[in-house]
Amino acid sequence: MKKFLTLFACVAMAFSIVSCSKSEKKYLTVSPGNVTVSSAETDVSISVSSNTSYTSSIVAGAAWITKTTSSSSTTEVYHIAAGITDGSRTGKIVFVGGGISDTVKITQSQKDLVELSTGATTLDYKGGSYIVVLRSNLSGYDLSILNTPSWLRFSSTKSVSTTRMDLIIDENLTGADRKASIVCKDKNSTLSDTLKLEQQTVPFLKLSAAGIYDGATAKVQYTQYSDQYSMMTSGTNYAFRLQNVFSDTFCNFEGIPLDLSNTTSFTLTVAQNYVTGTLAGTYTVQVLKSENGNVWLYNSDSGLGFIIKK
Repeated sequence: MKKFLTLFACVAMAFSIVSCSKSEKKYLTVSPGNVTVSSAETDVSISVSSNTSYTSSIVAGAAWITKTTSSSSTTEVYHIAAGITDGSRTGKIVFVGGGISDTVKITQSQKDLVELSTGATTLDYKGGSYIVVLRSNLSGYDLSILNTPSWLRFSSTKSVSTTRMDLIIDENLTGADRKASIVCKDKNSTLSDTLKLEQQTVPFLKLSAAGIYDGATAKVQYTQYSDQYSMMTSGTNYAFRLQNVFSDTFCNFEGIPLDLSNTTSFTLTVAQNYVTGTLAGTYTVQVLKSENGNVWLYNSDSGLGFIIKK
């Protein structure tokens, strides 16, 4: 009888052990299973619940996800790099252990972009056509020129849906440099970009010595103590003459109205032998400025400026 009881106890114990082993089923779960993050750089914590050892790996193609802590029984932390402008992206992290696997899917929103650029932000005084490039991954935006200056405008009034726009810049004959800003704003957020432009004035307006100028470069220029100047009246016009008595060189400006106060343009005839070239000829000139005994004239076709005495 004693042997029977002992045998029964052993069988019962073995059955109990087998029953306990079968009840301890292995498990491995991660949370959250789906994560959505903005385009900003950030960290994501993944909670791990498991009764078995496991490994985790980032699926190829998601180099923007990196693990920042080693695997533990409770939490893993992953660093998410800043988003890209080419669209949203998705990466996966796979957890495997004890013949079980679970996956975390991370989706990152695109980085919104509005960007204006041009080859040069300092514009030549002669003006002309300039290309402005807009890069954007947004569906709607507004493009405008701040304060709508009259000297700068888009070449077309159509709705801008392309990435290239042509700007028309007028000559700057004002005597002062000037600035303008082009702004592009997203219609659905505060995202914007501003392109600042500056145009120089025609350089010879900042000079005062009589002569002929191409921009700031003097082609013919009066030099004190070396040159002389004189004026001769003929009817309602007068002629202005520069002369160097030592080198026997001269530059004549003819057809200048005596009354320049009400004149905006006229025909100027130039004859000279100061320099070789094609400076001699007839020019339609604008009167840009008249002060301190000087008059500044400009011919848009050649880009030449003339400073004479009055």
